[in-house]
Amino acid sequence: LAAADRNGVNLGMPGLGVNGDASSASSSPPARGGGSKSAATRSALFSSATSTSILTLEDIEICQRLDEEFDRALEEREIGWAARYSSVRQSACLSLTFMAIYLVLGTWYFFRHTDWALNDTLLFTIYTITTVG
Repeated sequence: LAAADRNGVNLGMPGLGVNGDASSASSSPPARGGGSKSAATRSALFSSATSTSILTLEDIEICQRLDEEFDRALEEREIGWAARYSSVRQSACLSLTFMAIYLVLGTWYFFRHTDWALNDTLLFTIYTITTVG
């Protein structure tokens, strides 16, 4: 692991180096969603691991799988949020559109069939629609 870490291989654990301290950590953050190396390549890179290393090949593979699962969960959450937001926005627009249509039609009807001013017909239409009066 020490040789692989010195050659710039990112272990997928930002802030932890070979010895578990921040001093020997890699300076670049892990790449999210990037292409992963094959198992044979990873085995070759970590074949020089000594018994004093903290992270084993299995630990690193688990961390990589967890990273991938976390990325998938974030994508699913974003898709779900976008669908809910779109649905609420469509419902609100539809409701406001029908409310505006009722206001215009009601105001037009009362203006044509009564001798009221425009502001009185609009007020009466609002009272009628909201059943306040």
